[in-house]
Amino acid sequence: MAKELSKQLCELCGLPSEKEVIDPKQKQLADHGDPRFSTPSLIKVTLDFTKPENFIRLFNLKWYLPDDEYGTQEAGLAFYVLFNYGNSSQDWNTEGFIRILIEILQNTRSELYIKYIKQSIREAEWVYG
Repeated sequence: MAKELSKQLCELCGLPSEKEVIDPKQKQLADHGDPRFSTPSLIKVTLDFTKPENFIRLFNLKWYLPDDEYGTQEAGLAFYVLFNYGNSSQDWNTEGFIRILIEILQNTRSELYIKYIKQSIREAEWVYG
């Protein structure tokens, strides 16, 4: 379930859900002179938003809205999700938060907010694997 939610969030935000990296075990052996691994192979790793390092970054994510009257305004993702869906019957755990975020991003009522939320998610650094 978590992998499906992460993949769906990646698709909504225009992020790759997988990428290829050098196999860290083979790289370590190659670095220690093992000739069998002079050319380490690539492995596919996925982006999982339920991993603690990614979830905390997602939960604390900020985005910035241009405002003609006050200049750029900072907004926080956790506050936005909890403020708009705090009374939801959704389970308030990691997967529940991501599920609600996906629901928000699929909602076309708040296109301006959604645009900046997606941009902030795309621009953040995520841990794959």
